[in-house]
Amino acid sequence: MARPWERLFIAAARLFAWCVVLTPFAVVGVLVAAALAGRQKPDIVFFLGNLVVQLFATVFVGAIGAAVGATIGIGTALLTRELLPPKTGRTFVLAIRILAALPAVVLGWFGATVVLPALSGRTSIAVFIAAAAVVTMAVIPRAYRLTSRSLAELSLSVRESAAAAGASPSRVTAHVTLPAIRRRLGGVYADSFSRGVSEAAAVTIVFLAAVRAGYPVDLFTIPSSIMAHAPSIQFVDAGIAQSALLVLVLAAVNKTIAARRMGDLQWV
Repeated sequence: MARPWERLFIAAARLFAWCVVLTPFAVVGVLVAAALAGRQKPDIVFFLGNLVVQLFATVFVGAIGAAVGATIGIGTALLTRELLPPKTGRTFVLAIRILAALPAVVLGWFGATVVLPALSGRTSIAVFIAAAAVVTMAVIPRAYRLTSRSLAELSLSVRESAAAAGASPSRVTAHVTLPAIRRRLGGVYADSFSRGVSEAAAVTIVFLAAVRAGYPVDLFTIPSSIMAHAPSIQFVDAGIAQSALLVLVLAAVNKTIAARRMGDLQWV
């Protein structure tokens, strides 16, 4: 017969498990309810026009950061696993691990205090570059990890047959390894875009610094618009909920594409 503390532990474990199962459905349900029930003060045509502009800018920032970050991550994985000796490659691997350990707020602080002040002028393009740089840094470690996993799963016989024919490591990488994992690399880019459009914690710090510095960001991206109009935004605002749902859909679609291209891909 189980002891009282064992029964309590099992009951708590079941309760927490159900909380984990129900939480994502609850979050989506609340977003949908807020999007439908919230009231919009501005004219609906004006609101939708701004939302389209902000959504496009948000996707653009995420796409640029994802493209650059994924390319750097893929290139670093190929360099460390295919082209460099193990001892030399450890330096790059260590740098990637340190970057992966940095919280999003640290990346945002770096973009707000280093990247943004280094850009001249008071234009939205400066904020755009700083936000894209932050997204790029956030994307690199995961792109490296996913590419490294794909390279590790590649059969050694594919490389050995090309090396036996006298091909150099660079030629093996360019003509054998890359074509063998091309489909999975598409999944890496899709996963990176999903990460890029949802990297709110990092880019919001950049936008907050930009608003305080006087940059015109009120019609830039969804997070920056929220920061610019924070004093006048309602607690339950349909626009914010609708924007969040759109970003959620974009992230989910790209995660699904990445999973189909890479096989069993973890979403976390």
